[in-house]
Amino acid sequence: MGVPFDYCNPIMEDAMSGIHADNSVAKGPVVHYLDELSKGADARQRLQDLQKALKVGRERPYHDLATIFAEHLFQPFIARSERLRTYLNDYWFDDRRPTVEFGELQPIAPAYAEGIIKTIDLSLAGMRDGRPKPIDAWWVVDHPKFEMLNLVNEHCVVLLIMTPRPIGIGARGIWNPAAEAWSTVPTSSGGAATHRIDNRPTKSDPEPAAIAAVSPAVHS
Repeated sequence: MGVPFDYCNPIMEDAMSGIHADNSVAKGPVVHYLDELSKGADARQRLQDLQKALKVGRERPYHDLATIFAEHLFQPFIARSERLRTYLNDYWFDDRRPTVEFGELQPIAPAYAEGIIKTIDLSLAGMRDGRPKPIDAWWVVDHPKFEMLNLVNEHCVVLLIMTPRPIGIGARGIWNPAAEAWSTVPTSSGGAATHRIDNRPTKSDPEPAAIAAVSPAVHS
């Protein structure tokens, strides 16, 4: 019998190191930096600042969501937040753009923002010793609809950003080098195959096409 998977502390195990041709999970810039924002001595204030900005964004409604993320989620950690802002705006949130994904489900910005607000609520509600409960967020594809799903346990708040498989951007790469994702699927021979999902590409690896179209590099 297998050991239950702990979302906050992925189990280290010896397994095949191959990469799935079609990854079903990723930890990209939004979810990675949301994880990081929930850590550290000033985590409470930073989460509150992001949540406040998101609530103010309800008035527009969320037409500037990519800018809010750039200012409150990316800038505390990286200098080149404008590149990520442009990527999120053009491929995720601005439904007037021909490049935007999930066209039939747009606009997704309100649900996306409200899902982040709820995640922060849960993190702050689980504070211990003045620190929020850590967030562990992931992007999961091949879901039949757009959904922001929270799971809570004694260790952390899990956020799953669940979407259909995109057309122009790939669910590729785990930006946190300490995080791991594994996929086990049936094989045509009636068995099973387990593969590790690739971590964030190195600077020598090809850039994901959508981000490369925005800028030469985002590996800040």
